[in-house]
Amino acid sequence: MLLDSQIRELLQKESTIKILSTIDENNQIHTVTKDSLQIYNDNLLYLEYLESSTTNRNMTFSMWFKNSVTVLIVAENKISYQIKVTPLKCIISGPIFQNFYTETLKKHNNTDLAAVWLLEPDKVINETLSIRQKEESIKRPYFKHLDRLAL
Repeated sequence: MLLDSQIRELLQKESTIKILSTIDENNQIHTVTKDSLQIYNDNLLYLEYLESSTTNRNMTFSMWFKNSVTVLIVAENKISYQIKVTPLKCIISGPIFQNFYTETLKKHNNTDLAAVWLLEPDKVINETLSIRQKEESIKRPYFKHLDRLAL
């Protein structure tokens, strides 16, 4: 299980910033916040509200050509994780879709639901600055600015 309890907890908090980055057929990056990102069993799921959105188009492209996309979550205390995911399914009908459609109508009055995207986590990277600094100092102990050595 790649998504540990801390990541699951962060994804459940409304205060956590959730960002989804996709690429198009020309490798142009498209990055947006997606508050609807959530845990679904051992996967991630996000709700797409706009049928013709750039994100929806890019997700379809990524699913067809097995490209990964990136989720970044950032907590209030600056703890952050980058999660590489593969789009598994685009759900546009059936009981799962209906459940989220009903939930969307209750939560966002006049908002439609275009798709429910199921995303499989492939890799999780802790991007918290203090963690990354420790990792870098172990991997590359000689990568220091000379002015720091003089102090």
